[in-house]
Amino acid sequence: MTTAVKHIPEAANPRDRLEYRLYLAIAFLIFLPVALVGRCLPRSLRPLGRTAARASVLDEAMTAARSVAPWIFMG
Repeated sequence: MTTAVKHIPEAANPRDRLEYRLYLAIAFLIFLPVALVGRCLPRSLRPLGRTAARASVLDEAMTAARSVAPWIFMG
């Protein structure tokens, strides 16, 4: 049995954690319309969630946001 763990990076201070959550929220708001428009396209042309059986639009947007947000701090 596996359990899903919500990943919140260990931050040096609370400000970094707040900044990460802010960037995650902004990325989510960017990817939400992408996921919504993607639902109107055929599965082969969807930018997000091609292999997912039928994930919700919110899950697709949050997955995309979580995959992009850590890259903001790698600079």
